[in-house]
Amino acid sequence: MTVSYNFTREDNIHFNMYLRNHSPTLKKSRITSTALVALIPMLFGLGLSMRDRNIAAIVISSVVAVSSLLWFPKYCDRTSVRYMNKLLDESKDASLSARTVLTLQPEGIYIEQDKANATLKWNGVEKVESSASHTFLYTGAANAIVIPNTAFESVAEREKFMDMVMQYRENAAGLSAEMA
Repeated sequence: MTVSYNFTREDNIHFNMYLRNHSPTLKKSRITSTALVALIPMLFGLGLSMRDRNIAAIVISSVVAVSSLLWFPKYCDRTSVRYMNKLLDESKDASLSARTVLTLQPEGIYIEQDKANATLKWNGVEKVESSASHTFLYTGAANAIVIPNTAFESVAEREKFMDMVMQYRENAAGLSAEMA
């Protein structure tokens, strides 16, 4: 089975945001950062209320802390997208759009792009995940072949692609286990 699509800047950013929101390590980091941002005004308000015996300080700091719990994750998302765009702007290839053709074969995925061709063996696909708009064939903890859903003519074609990926991965795992 072969799928063909343009891999764009938006696809790259979508993957990075997906990774940021779904990686256990990055999720833990986000939770810690958000908690610290909320904790600072709480401690400040607690310190003021203890010193001045002023309950208003704790109420105000609580409102600020709760507001930061709501505001900070959105701020982090906007900042991440802005920095990803800056990083992508550093590329010599201003378009960052690569015509990509993926061909699923029993021995691996044949990848054709404008500047390179490669074959990825099935044991190089660590996991497969999907978002509402993309499919990710992870080749490492932070690397993946990103396939937008628009690469498929229908949901049925995408499901067939996914079934083939899973079957080939299972077959390759079986062959690897037999050889060991």
